[in-house]
Order: sequence, then structure tokens, then C-alpha cells
Amino acid sequence: NELIRSGWCAFGHRFERRLRGGPRGTDRDQRSPIFLQFMDAVAQLFNQYPHKFEFTHVYLAFVLDVAYSGAFVEFTKDSEHERRASSASSSFPSSHETPLVPQDDPGA
Repeated sequence: NELIRSGWCAFGHRFERRLRGGPRGTDRDQRSPIFLQFMDAVAQLFNQYPHKFEFTHVYLAFVLDVAYSGAFVEFTKDSEHERRASSASSSFPSSHETPLVPQDDPGA
């Protein structure tokens, strides 16, 4: 949870453009699987060193589902400024309010 917030959201990853092609999908040429590739790399490391991680494959799959569905404001905007502005006026929950924890993950 904190890695995604600090390493991706605060750093300025453009989730809206990279995952969905911008607002209403108008910038399809901006789509990029970089977050998916990062999560795949984490999964590969998890496969090699499962006892070194504090989460499970269920958690990784859950984060990807949440990211691509846009269920949390962190994954629906392109900058921290946009996320803060959206949080104030949106019905999207934030992972600060609702932690990114799947209900059926006994290892979380």
C-alpha cells in the first residue's frame, strides 16, 4: 500500500493516461503497461522469495483489479494535485480511507 502511494502516486505516475488512455479514453496512444510490468516483476520476485514479502499473490491480483477498475482515486488521476482535488469532490474512496486489502486474503 505505502509503496504504491509513495513510489507511484506521489512520484507522479499518470495512472489515468497510462491505464485508461486519459479522460474518457481520448488519449489511447498514451496507454502504457508500465504499472502492469512493475506488478509482474514484483510477482516474479515473490515467486522466488515468498517469505521475504508481507503480502500474497491474492493481494497483487487485488491491487491490479483495483487499479484497472479505477475503484480508488489513486488510480483515477494523473497527478497528486488532481487526486487531492478529486478526493474532495468525488465519491471515489481513497486507499487512505479504505485500505487496499482484499477481503479473502488470509495473508494480508
